[in-house]
Order: sequence, then C-alpha cells, then structure tokens
Amino acid sequence: MHLPKFLTKHVAIIFLISFFVNLGFSCISPVFPYYVLALKGILTELPEELVGTIEAYKASVELGALMAAFMISRAPMAAFVGYLSDRIGRKKIIALGLTLYFLTAVGFILIPNIPSLIIVRILQGVSSAMVWPVAETLLTEIVDKLQRGKAMSIYVSLMNFAGIFGPSIGVAIYKLYITSVSNPDLFTALRTPFIFLAIVSLIALISSLSLPKGRKSNIAT
Repeated sequence: MHLPKFLTKHVAIIFLISFFVNLGFSCISPVFPYYVLALKGILTELPEELVGTIEAYKASVELGALMAAFMISRAPMAAFVGYLSDRIGRKKIIALGLTLYFLTAVGFILIPNIPSLIIVRILQGVSSAMVWPVAETLLTEIVDKLQRGKAMSIYVSLMNFAGIFGPSIGVAIYKLYITSVSNPDLFTALRTPFIFLAIVSLIALISSLSLPKGRKSNIAT
C-alpha cells in the first residue's frame, strides 16, 4: 500500500495537530455542564450518586455566556491572526496558539469560579482562532495544488472523527477515575477530561515546533 505523495512529515504533523486539538476540545463537552453546576455550588456530589434530578436549568445563563465568550473572541481574532501570520509566518502563530491552548487547558483545571471560567473560555476562543485557520492555510501552502483537495478532505475528516470520538473518551476518562478511586472527589472527577485536554494540547504544541515557517506576505510596512 502506497501512501499519498502529499503525506510528508509536515503534512502529517498538521493532521496530528488537527486531530489532537479537536479530540481534546470535544472530550470536555460531556462534563462541561456538570462542571459549571459544581462551580456554582448546585452540584455537590457525583451525578451518579444523586437521588433526585439535577437542576441543569440553573446553569443555562452561564452556559450561554461561555458559548458566546468563545465565539465572540474567536471570530474577530481569526481575521487578525490571518493578517499577522502573513507578516511573521504561520509556524509562529500556530505555536503561540497551541501554547495558549495548553495554558487554557491548565486554566480549566485550576479555576475557582464562573468568572474565571469565562475568562479562560475567551482565551480558548483566541487560541482556536490562532490554530485552525492558520494550520489550514499552511497546509495549502505545503501541498501541491493538484493534491490540496485530498489533503484538505483528510484534514477535515480528522477533525470530524475527533469530534465523534472525543466525547466518548472524555466520559471514559471520567468513569475510569470514579471507578478506580475508593472515594472519588467531585471536582477531581470533573477535571479529568481537562487533564486529557492539557496532555493532547502539549503533544500538539511540541509537534508544531517541527513545522515549516510558511510564507510571509510581501506587503510593505
């Protein structure tokens, strides 16, 4: 079996970054609502141990704010980093974005309250804008134009596969903790998927250091 001609070391790294970042991003989604409820003091024990129902509606405003914080920070930042990557190179922007992405993952683990969570979510939106669009641009620059369609289809497919498998992995990590510890702590249990997010973000960051710089714009300053 012959590998595609475009599948060079650098292309494989971009694929790996795409997969790992999206895998970590999606793995936290199952526990995110519970994490918000726990930070608000509404959820005080593991969901599996609750006798009654969970009053999830009490976190609806915060969950909406967290989604808005991510998108509001990501949208304008994507336009800015596109210009910035033209000036200083794709690799630097991707590496900086992944550094911030790793730091936000650590931030999710350490935050003490909802306002801190919103701030970290804003920074996650910024890091997202610095990684995904710029990585796509770099991919088109290092792949021959006749092979770009195939390369982009694999890139997007890996993102989608990560989105499919990520939530299941997040739940599996959470379940592994609560079943392997005699007296599992609520916050530690809910933070285990965020620890996984930090690990895969760090792997993606280290991998990005081997990327080519990418093209720079010739626009005069």
